[in-house]
Amino acid sequence: MAARRRVPFIQMVLLITALGWSLAQSPVPATHGQDDPDRTLTYGQTVTSQLSSAAPEENWTFTGRAGDVILIDMRAANPGELDTYLALRDAADETLDADDDGGEGGNSRLGPFVLPADGDYIIRAVRYSGGGQYTLRLLDLGVLPVLTAGKPLVGQVDEETPSDYFVLTTPADGQVPLLRLHVADDVRYQDPILSVYGPDGLITSTARTNEATIDPFVPQPGEQYVVVVAWNPESDGNVYELDLTASEVALLQNESPVNATLTAEEDVQTHFFRAERGQVVRVAVMPLGEEYFFGSFAPEIDVTTPDDTLTLFSAEGAEGRGVATLLAIPEDGVYRVEVRNSLDNDAIVTYSIKADWIEGAE
Repeated sequence: MAARRRVPFIQMVLLITALGWSLAQSPVPATHGQDDPDRTLTYGQTVTSQLSSAAPEENWTFTGRAGDVILIDMRAANPGELDTYLALRDAADETLDADDDGGEGGNSRLGPFVLPADGDYIIRAVRYSGGGQYTLRLLDLGVLPVLTAGKPLVGQVDEETPSDYFVLTTPADGQVPLLRLHVADDVRYQDPILSVYGPDGLITSTARTNEATIDPFVPQPGEQYVVVVAWNPESDGNVYELDLTASEVALLQNESPVNATLTAEEDVQTHFFRAERGQVVRVAVMPLGEEYFFGSFAPEIDVTTPDDTLTLFSAEGAEGRGVATLLAIPEDGVYRVEVRNSLDNDAIVTYSIKADWIEGAE
C-alpha cells in the first residue's frame, strides 16, 4: 500500500459559539405579499411570504460580488401543506443552480454556491405542490462561525430559529483526515438533525439515519463545507453541542482480514479503505463457521465513494459462498464497502472481509 503522508489536523482559525453568533447576526424579518414588486433581500436576512396555486412562485433579488459563497434556505411553515423548490438565476434569468429536497423534511436548501460575477441575482421560490407560508434566508459563508476540530460549539435551535450554520474548510495540500461530527441536545432522545453540504449540495444527513453522529465524514482537500444543525420537531431539547473530532472508524488495511457480524437489527455493516488512483484493490467477503457449511449467508456487497456519486462494484454471492472483486481505483480517496445478507432470513451471520492491494502497493 502506498505510504501515507501525515498532515496536521485542521487548525483552529476562529471560535464563535452559535448562540453568540445568532445574537450578533440575527436576521432582519421582512414580510411581503404576493403582489409586492419590491422583493429584495440581503445577506443574513430572512423574509416571509406565501405561495398558492394562484401565485405558484416568487422572485427575490439580491446583489452579490464575484467569489461570494452563499447558501439559500427555503422552509415551509407547514411542510405537509407546501412542497418547496428553489432556483438561483443570474441577471439574464439563466438558471445557475436549483434544489428540491436538500433541506430537512422535504424543504429546500441550495448551496454552497460561488457567485461567478458582480451583480444582481434572482432567487426563485417555487411551490412544487400544495401551498402556504414559507421563509427564505440568504447566507454569506464569509461571516458564518468556523467549525474547528476539538473545539465544541454550543447553540440553540427551536421552532422560531430552526437552523444554525457553520463553515468547515479543509487544507488545500496533503491528505485530509477522516472526520467525525456529533451533535447532542439537552434531552436524552431525538437529537437535532445534522447535515453537511459541499460543492454539489447535500452530502449526508442524520435525517436519513436517526443518529446523532456522522462518522466518517470524508472531506476533500481545499474545499469549503457547510454544517447545518436543524431543529428536530420530535425533540423537547433546544440547547445543543456540536463537536468535530477525528474519525473513530478503522480503515481496512492491506492483507489484514476483519471479522464482522450481521443481525436482524444490524442488517448492514460498513467498511472503508483508502486507495490511490491507478491502484488495483481486491476486496473479498467470505462467510465463516456455520454460514459456510449451511448456506445461511449469501453476501451482497456494494463498493462506492462515501457520497454515493460513484459505484465501483455491486453484486450478490451464492448461498455459502463469498464474493470477491478487483477494483481499478479511479481517484485518490476513501471508498466504502457495504455488506448485507441477500437471503433476508434474519439469521445472525459472521463473515470475513479483506482488502489486498494487487498493484501499486508498497
